Amino acid sequence: MKNVKNYLLALALPLLFGLFPLLFLYAQNAEEMVIHDLIIPLLLVVGFALVVTTLFGFIMKSFVKSALIAALFLFSFFSYGHILRILPDFQVALAGIIYRTGHFLLFFWVAAIIPLIIIIIKNKRGMGRNKVCKDKLW
Repeated sequence: MKNVKNYLLALALPLLFGLFPLLFLYAQNAEEMVIHDLIIPLLLVVGFALVVTTLFGFIMKSFVKSALIAALFLFSFFSYGHILRILPDFQVALAGIIYRTGHFLLFFWVAAIIPLIIIIIKNKRGMGRNKVCKDKLW
């Protein structure tokens, strides 16, 4: 029963990171959208969060770490376009191939995410609720 409770608590983080952008977008455009337009993206995000958290949880034997990795994936996915929009548009030609801002951002985005995933995986201190919140608020 304790493992089920830990799994459900760990699953809340990627679900919230995935559902918030979709629900926010719908709230900002509610008069232009129908609720049916939101069903498939919501199912995809919930499915991704479930699959990644469960798969990594069984592989790493820690659902908290897997939830952090899934939340990191979802955060990076939903924030990539916003960061790209902020950056100025430029292009560089190397060996006859034109590289634009999105190519460079993708490279740096992946280069920033991989070390974070490694840090999460290699953490030996533990990430349970007793380690994170010593006052046991939840």
